[in-house]
Amino acid sequence: MAIIIMSVKNAEIYHIAECNDPTNAWKILPTMYEGQNAVHTMQLLNTLYTLQMQEGTPIEEFIRCIKETAIQLATVGEEIQGNKLVHLTLNIFPTSYEDFIQDIVGQEQLQNFKNLCSRLLYEEQRQKARLNDREESLMIQSFKRHPRS
Repeated sequence: MAIIIMSVKNAEIYHIAECNDPTNAWKILPTMYEGQNAVHTMQLLNTLYTLQMQEGTPIEEFIRCIKETAIQLATVGEEIQGNKLVHLTLNIFPTSYEDFIQDIVGQEQLQNFKNLCSRLLYEEQRQKARLNDREESLMIQSFKRHPRS
């Protein structure tokens, strides 16, 4: 019992001070934090469900944010199971990813989160390359219309 009392913050000792049995102390300690965990869990779920990716945000940064939130949820006992994280992730992207998302959703078997992340990083590179090609093409057209004298 002494080890438990020494491990508890001074402000919280009064909760277990009258316990003579360590088993009773262990039963009381978790109840002190249940309300805080519920609020924290709701905040994390709200974060995950309301995330929206803005155009130009790097995919890697966004994936990191999703992973961190999912890990924090798992830590408090609210693990996102199966394809739910994939579904949540696919609903977060801007319209420039619409064709990509429809392709993923149209597949028989939805990807797991790890595979989805890999495909998203590849899609980001593909979109950047396509944008660079367009910009280069516009520069060439502009040069042809207005050659330097």
